[in-house]
Amino acid sequence: MKQIILNLLKFKKSAHIIVFALSLMVLQFSFPNKSYAPNPCSQCNPVDCVLTVITIQNYHSTGRTTINNDITNEFVNFRLWLYNEFFVNNLLHSMMKMTEQLSAVGMHQMLAVGAMIDAKVQLETQRDIQLLQVQAIKDYQPSEEFCWFGTNVRSVSASEARGEYHKMAFNKISMARHMGVANSPAGMSRNTDLQARWDLFVNNTCMVYNNNWDHDNPTVSGLEPLCENSARSIRANRDIHYSRFVDPVRTLDTIDRAAALPPDTLDFAGAFTSPIESDLIAMSRNLYGHHVLTRNTPFVTRDTVQHLYNSLRSVAAKRNVAENTFNSIIGLKASGTTNAGFTKEFLASIMRDLGVSTTIEEIEDLMGLDPSYMAQLEILAKRIYQDQSFYSNLYDKPQNVERTSVALKAIELMLDREMYESRLRKEMIISVLLSSKLQELYKEVQGNMEAQLGMAQ
Repeated sequence: MKQIILNLLKFKKSAHIIVFALSLMVLQFSFPNKSYAPNPCSQCNPVDCVLTVITIQNYHSTGRTTINNDITNEFVNFRLWLYNEFFVNNLLHSMMKMTEQLSAVGMHQMLAVGAMIDAKVQLETQRDIQLLQVQAIKDYQPSEEFCWFGTNVRSVSASEARGEYHKMAFNKISMARHMGVANSPAGMSRNTDLQARWDLFVNNTCMVYNNNWDHDNPTVSGLEPLCENSARSIRANRDIHYSRFVDPVRTLDTIDRAAALPPDTLDFAGAFTSPIESDLIAMSRNLYGHHVLTRNTPFVTRDTVQHLYNSLRSVAAKRNVAENTFNSIIGLKASGTTNAGFTKEFLASIMRDLGVSTTIEEIEDLMGLDPSYMAQLEILAKRIYQDQSFYSNLYDKPQNVERTSVALKAIELMLDREMYESRLRKEMIISVLLSSKLQELYKEVQGNMEAQLGMAQ
């Protein structure tokens, strides 16, 4: 037994020596002090047991030192081998190569991922651009219905300006008549004005069937003896028939249609003028200031005459206020621009859609050869709403509906402006009428105040 232990202690490079030594120590301290019954099969010789204990005790410190040194050396050798051989000489190079390979593979993978991201961004950008292009095409493609407004309003402003020109021209003509401007029939005397108007009536607006005309005896009844020089029967009674000649008409043809007109259309200055303009002037003179103001110029320097002349000018101003409304209506219904941009054809197409007629001649009878400012506004602000297709065409792109709304708002503003100016003219007329009604009362009050002041003095 002793020899076995010694051999085991000498076997330094065996790791099992530690386990065996520990087993012996356990066996030593595990025997109890009490005696057991001898077992001839398993019990050692007492001498051997004692020798074993003595031997273990003698070599205990030597074995512990040997074991510690051996374990320390083994750990040191293992550490050096693990660091130098395993890690530095083998694992480090392998890890470096593996890291390089993983980096290369990772960069290659990221290149593919980056290419996919670039492709994704490129496709999304192209999609957004195409969507914007389609949206732009959708938003900036006006509908045919909206083009109606853009086409039909091209001459509205020009027609309005022409109507204002006609209004100012008629105002100037009427004021020249009232104030006796030179080279006019009213410039000389009241009789010359009446004679000129009579000649115009006889030659143009005389109606033979007036004044109790008798078919059996026409030469001595009616106005046939007087109207034998009338050139155009269509102009009969145009100087007095406002409800037939002016009120229902949308356009008054105030444009000369021929290079030369018959002599009966000559105005007082000798220039050619439109027959309708001549008849309008005649109606204006019948309505406002049938008798022109009496002017006695040799006595104007006298104080009494000066006061009278100021009163006459006051009457002329009041007449002009009343006549301004008539002239404004003439301006609204005066001929517009001469087929500017084929406006008449487009307006006629709107009338055709309403089922009015298929021929341009019948449509021209309704809206005129050159539609006036009033006729154009009526079609744009009233007639288009009478066509049911206008409402069905509003099922369109939202932008086109908004454009149509803006166009309708613009037309509404035009109408509001015309109504506002009409109310201003009405207010002015009422003010002048009220002032005229209070004139007598004003004179009475003024006279009473002067009398009381005279009595007080």
